Amino acid sequence: VPSIEKAALGRAVTPSSTSRENAVSGHGFFTQALLEACDFDKSDTNDDGRITIKEIRNYLEQRIPQLTSNGQTPVYRNLEEIDYSVFIKP
Repeated sequence: VPSIEKAALGRAVTPSSTSRENAVSGHGFFTQALLEACDFDKSDTNDDGRITIKEIRNYLEQRIPQLTSNGQTPVYRNLEEIDYSVFIKP
C-alpha cells in the first residue's frame, strides 16, 4: 500500500489492501463502483457539470458497502482537503 504521507499535493490516495471480485462485472467491487462514479447522473450531485474528487469519494463511500454487504469500507485521505474536478461535461 502506498504511503499516504508521501502523496503529492493535489493527489487523492485510496489504497486497497484486499479485493473481492464481482462475478457479473469481472472485476473488483472497488473498480465497479469507481466506474459507476464516472457517470454524471450518479456522482454530479450538485448538477454543475463537473464530477469532483469529493463527489467520487462520497459515491464510493456509499456504494462499496452496498456492493459488498458491508464487507468492504473505503478509506479516503486527501491530505490538503482540496476538491478538484476530475471530469467536466463538454
